[in-house]
Amino acid sequence: MLKLTAKGAGDGAGASTASAAGSKGSESVKSTASASDSTARGLGIAGLVVGVLGLAAAGFAVVRGRSAGSRAE
Repeated sequence: MLKLTAKGAGDGAGASTASAAGSKGSESVKSTASASDSTARGLGIAGLVVGVLGLAAAGFAVVRGRSAGSRAE
């Protein structure tokens, strides 16, 4: 996970101290990450469902267009 620091934070000693002192903060980051992960997973699944429905509609339109074209001849 990427941890952002303030500009000019120095040699990074403050970052290791902050992470050791803020163990409760890391728990909240994990819960936020898991919440955003479930949201991303839900949106991904919804996108896949919409894509499959779009392909099905296109296939239906092609089949219907071919059958209508054969009747016109």
